[in-house]
Amino acid sequence: MKRNVKKKSMAAMLTLSMVMGNGSAACAGAGTYPEAELQEGGIWYELNVGTFFDSDGDGIGDFKGAEKKLGYLEDLGVTGIWVQPINKSNASPYSTIDYYGLNASYGTMQELKSFLASAKEKGIRVVMDLVINHCAYNNPWFESALEGPVLEDGSKNKYFDWFNFVSKDANFVDKTALEIQEERNAYEKEHGNLDGWTEQYPMTGGTYSGDNANGRFESVWWTTDQLAEDSPYFGKEFDYTWIDIFQDNVPDLNFDNPEVRQEFIDCANFWLDLGFDGFRLDAARHIFGDYFSNIYSDEIFAKNMAFWQEFSEGVHAEHPDAYLIAEVWDKDASHMIPFITGGHLDSLYNFNLGSKMLMAAKNESTAYQYVEGEDALTDKTSNDLNLVEDLKAYYETCNAASDGNFIDCPFLSNHDQQRVMKQLEGNKDHARTAASLLAAMPGNVFMYFQEELGATESWNSDGPIKMPWTADMAVEGLSVEDAEAGVNPLYTYYKEVMNLKKSCDVLRDGDIDVYETEDQGIVSFIRMTQNESALVLVNLTGEVKELDLVPSETYGEFTQILFQSTDDTQSSLDGNHVTINPYSLLVLE
Repeated sequence: MKRNVKKKSMAAMLTLSMVMGNGSAACAGAGTYPEAELQEGGIWYELNVGTFFDSDGDGIGDFKGAEKKLGYLEDLGVTGIWVQPINKSNASPYSTIDYYGLNASYGTMQELKSFLASAKEKGIRVVMDLVINHCAYNNPWFESALEGPVLEDGSKNKYFDWFNFVSKDANFVDKTALEIQEERNAYEKEHGNLDGWTEQYPMTGGTYSGDNANGRFESVWWTTDQLAEDSPYFGKEFDYTWIDIFQDNVPDLNFDNPEVRQEFIDCANFWLDLGFDGFRLDAARHIFGDYFSNIYSDEIFAKNMAFWQEFSEGVHAEHPDAYLIAEVWDKDASHMIPFITGGHLDSLYNFNLGSKMLMAAKNESTAYQYVEGEDALTDKTSNDLNLVEDLKAYYETCNAASDGNFIDCPFLSNHDQQRVMKQLEGNKDHARTAASLLAAMPGNVFMYFQEELGATESWNSDGPIKMPWTADMAVEGLSVEDAEAGVNPLYTYYKEVMNLKKSCDVLRDGDIDVYETEDQGIVSFIRMTQNESALVLVNLTGEVKELDLVPSETYGEFTQILFQSTDDTQSSLDGNHVTINPYSLLVLE
């Protein structure tokens, strides 16, 4: 049964009594706004256990280390942690060997339980990265499947049906799956059925969606010749090929098989029983696919939504408060919303919003022009990012379809992307404004570890860059020790604005509404609960901005400063005339 996330979780939220800048962060302007749709709000932190903190000196981070550093996260304002995969895996943690086992380098089940229990004591929830679209080539399920459809004793091999095998002698054609599907549909329409239809399989794949839906890429079909050399099946003769979309020895599982679907519901409940609070659901849009050339065909999209509804219901039946966040890497809201409305999941990472916030910060303006071929947003006609307008419309649709249970997950970057500072070309002022926008957004905002320090890289010649806790571990001149000593202004600012969101009801849990200033160098919007409101102003530029505020028909006047940062010496409010410091966040009530 779908639970009311907000009503249960908001009652349990931590509330800090603190004063920041020029005002109390725990209140805002009073009023009555019955249409406000609240969202559970918090500050979440993505980390890799193996690179976070090493407690035993073996060079690898572990659960004990993560537990020891919970105080650092608490001080930063963190209310939730997303841990990257911790299952037994190959070199890539997204190549799972054992869904019920741990990466032994991280520690034991008891040490994991201790970490989870300590996090709960601090009011920090923890979600686990669950990778279910595909598994490792040396996962026992797949190794069993490679014994073929019939075992030596003549019995059926159930694991063969856990994957997507096709005979090497099948009718492979030089077409995409979308082209094949169109031919198949036309044949069925002409004949009234598929009697006499010869099944076809695409030799190549194609792009996932958009204008290039018939584009081609490397084949998704793999054979035993492509397995890693440490596989007992490497190079052996095998009469079948299988689907492996991610092209890294990670065969896709067959979710048409009800045993597979139930296995992952059972797996999720196993980890929730252990103490996790939910899951980040990797590659959520890829569970089914027409050999992955068109995951947005009506048939395949419906199957994906049906699976996630089945998964959600199976998990929530035993754990009503489990928090399910889907990774749907898409900027088209029409592709994202069904995971909430049809898939019954709680949250989606907001890739579209993340791109807009970074564009605004980097360009020091909300001005926007679509450029064909770039990693652009979907609107080809607008001359503005329409950051708030589009977000408000997105929320209205999600809230209406989810009975008000939707929770957004804004973020700036994650482990699959370049770091924020890299995307902003090392500009610390732009990183500051991006942090301002992130902290002021509704929902659960996510940081990628070291983002608060201003790190630009995730890897170097020695491998993944570890969290530089001490000055002698500094990377790019950055360390936690120096940051906590006050010599890293970006860290100080992150800490300030994230704790603002954590402690201020209207910024933590409130809805969002439009407030126009007609200045593309300023991002302005209203945040409101049902009985209070605040005006958020973010100066994207290096210039002092001045403007005369116009009272809102709905929210009235904003007459006091609720927040300005401790290093902001120029922002002020005189009557309805406001002055905003360069690259700064100002919140009025």
